[in-house]
Amino acid sequence: GEPLVLGDAAHHALDEHQRFAAAYRDYLEIVREGDDVERIVGAGKIAMVLMLVSGFIADSIDVLREYHRRGIRVICPSHLSAVSWADSSCELNDPPGLTDFGREVLHLSNELGLVTDLAHINDRAFYEVLELSRKPVTMTHTAVCALCPHWRCLTDDQIRALADQGGVLGIAFAPFFIHPEAATIDRLVEHICYVAELVGVEHVAIGSDFDGLGTTPAVVPDVSQLPLLTQSMLAHGLSEAEVAQIWGGNFARLLQQTIDP
Repeated sequence: GEPLVLGDAAHHALDEHQRFAAAYRDYLEIVREGDDVERIVGAGKIAMVLMLVSGFIADSIDVLREYHRRGIRVICPSHLSAVSWADSSCELNDPPGLTDFGREVLHLSNELGLVTDLAHINDRAFYEVLELSRKPVTMTHTAVCALCPHWRCLTDDQIRALADQGGVLGIAFAPFFIHPEAATIDRLVEHICYVAELVGVEHVAIGSDFDGLGTTPAVVPDVSQLPLLTQSMLAHGLSEAEVAQIWGGNFARLLQQTIDP
């Protein structure tokens, strides 16, 4: 049959990531199987996880299979606008949530071993995915609504629902998620501690989003500031083992549980 067309932008991005990984194979490796994170990190390399925003699947299950074959292991149902299988959290007019095609995509994602990322999805679709998914899901970059009432932050009920399903949420560096007036590293850590106290430290992680804000995230402006985040977590009473979970252990566990069929 005719070759599958993945779309020029996505096709080019995948090629570039794979060329980059090949060029720096001594330093990083693309994650493809559940045990890869532990193996790659154990070898002193960076574990690189490829993620897709679902608008690129072109309403085709076969295209989704091809993305998985090429190394995609995380799929985000929607971004800043609705797509054919799930509505975005930006959609304000009584959004329908998952469509029939969306349920088909979720079923195949579970079957193939694709992690579903609920970042940007609307509330109705959020709960539908949690109800229907046979595997844990994630919310890669968000924060706590009780501490900062932004529409992208999660309510306590949503945090509990995600945790009950075995999921992990990442706290983003976006200042407007952290505090409406004075976002700081300590306040970011308050979001982390809030989730840990509400549902357990095994359900919270770092969700940075360095390149997704349109500007440098003022809370943690560059990687040289990351040790300050660790210091603040320790100062807030988290143990070294808990900090290790938050920095990567929890996401690694989710990948191990999810990406193998």
